[in-house]
Amino acid sequence: MNTCTQFERVYLNSAKSPVHAEPKQMPALGGNMFCRNCGKQIDDKAVICVGCGVPVKAEASATGSGAAVRMLLPIGRSGYAIAAGYLALFSVLIVPAPFALLFGILALREINQNPEKHGKGRAFFGIIAGILGTIVLLVIIFKMLFH
Repeated sequence: MNTCTQFERVYLNSAKSPVHAEPKQMPALGGNMFCRNCGKQIDDKAVICVGCGVPVKAEASATGSGAAVRMLLPIGRSGYAIAAGYLALFSVLIVPAPFALLFGILALREINQNPEKHGKGRAFFGIIAGILGTIVLLVIIFKMLFH
């Protein structure tokens, strides 16, 4: 039984380099994808290459178990939601609170327009912390002006 891959057969049967060699027609395996690392033909739905073990699709290794990974990494998350979350954390300093409110609103708007975006929790956190911090900021300003 011949265990050579298509890539190796083309290289051995040709005087040309494997990059410039004409690939031979092989029976379809359910897809016509090739591993970027080793060149082996793999199925369209493959997550890793059976030849070398390298992940085939970037999103397969990055998104993993969906929601659990999105909690840790900002995959598919609105940039406004990320900014709103951090500004909300700093809104205890009072000054960033109006910006947390603004970015929270912008994040919700972007998430509602693009269903593939995530981050509603951070957006709501930015809005709530922004409202509370802005109220405190306004109270401080009015006390300074009218005292």
